[in-house]
Parts: sequence; C-alpha cells; structure tokens
Amino acid sequence: MALFAPDPAAVLAERRRVLREVVLRGGMKPRAEPDRVYREALAELNRDGLAWLDDRDVLRPHLPGGDDGDSEHDVIVSARWVLAELENARDRSLLMDRLRERATAARIPEDTLKVAIRWLRDAELCKLKDGTLRDVTGDNGRKQDRVIRPELTTLRRPIPEPPPAPAPVPRTVTPPRMDPRGDQFHPSHPDYIAPSPPPRPKPTAPPAPVRATAPMGKAMAT
Repeated sequence: MALFAPDPAAVLAERRRVLREVVLRGGMKPRAEPDRVYREALAELNRDGLAWLDDRDVLRPHLPGGDDGDSEHDVIVSARWVLAELENARDRSLLMDRLRERATAARIPEDTLKVAIRWLRDAELCKLKDGTLRDVTGDNGRKQDRVIRPELTTLRRPIPEPPPAPAPVPRTVTPPRMDPRGDQFHPSHPDYIAPSPPPRPKPTAPPAPVRATAPMGKAMAT
C-alpha cells in the first residue's frame, strides 16, 4: 500500500493551500471529486485538528484544544488578519515589529496575536526567521485582489478604544498693558495737564433773624 501513497511534498503543498484558503475565506466546500493528494491533505488537517467539516459539510478552521468560544474566535480572526497582511506584503513577508504595530492599530491584543502566529507556524503556513514572518503557502490557488468580508475580521475582545481627548481649555487672552508714558492723560506723560480743581461750593447764607411781635392785647392798650 505504501507504493500507492501520494507524494508527501505534494500533500504538504496541498494542505497548506487548502488551510490558507479556509482561513482567509472563513470556510470552503471541499471538492466533490478529490484526488488522492487532496484527500490526504484533508485527512491530515482533520487529524491535526486544524480544520474539519461542520454540520453543513463546510471546511472550517479550528484551533487545537480551543473552546469554540470568544478566545478561539479571536485567534482565528487574528490569524486571518496576519495572512491577509502577508498576502499584500512584498515577498509575502513582514518584520515582526512592523506586524505588531499594525496589529495594535487594528486593536488586536498582543497575547492574541502571539497565539495566532504560533498557530500559523504550527500549521506550517508561516515561518519565522531573523525577526521576519513569511507566508510559505505558495501562490498556487491564491486569489488575486482578495477582499475579506468585514464580519470575518471582527474581534469579540479587541483592545479597548482610547478615550477621546479632552476638549482644549480656552486660553484667557490678557490685553497687553500700555505704557502709561504713552498716554497723554496719564500723570507720567510729559504733556500731561492736570485738570482744574472743581469750584469750591459757596457757603450757605445764615437764615434771616426772626422779628419779635408784641401780643395784640398790649398794643391796643397803648
């Protein structure tokens, strides 16, 4: 039976191609009439727990030992993001420092990114050497101008958005102080003329004396 076994190198290449497309597309229907290489590639992916058929016969990516919850979802989403970044990069490779910067901008937590990259390396989709991560899945069957649906890139536990910056406090503009010597109405100006003092009020005249008047009875008797 070993004489009829498919070529291991061909199986590895097909396994990489299939898993890459399954991750980037979110799922894929297997071929209706697979050849021996394709069947062996699917068998290895299923045996290694990297991808298997769901209840609708769609091949889905899987995290070995995952809990099918938020953590596994975010790792698969992050792995998809990494593959998309590498697919659009020159030579299908990126420096890890650059990849981390982009992941932070995409709100991917660092721990989630680490697990995703480890999963990609364990699945033999990527290799890390000298601080550079490279996609090693080849170009066979790779789509041109690939567009990934937004729902396939949505994290359930992203990095929280930074709080909005506080509104700037309006600055109080203090008008410049004028040099009093430039104000001709200021006492320090050489041409300053002091205003005349106000007129002094006139003294109030004393009231007129009241004349005494004799009683009427005494005047008639005289």
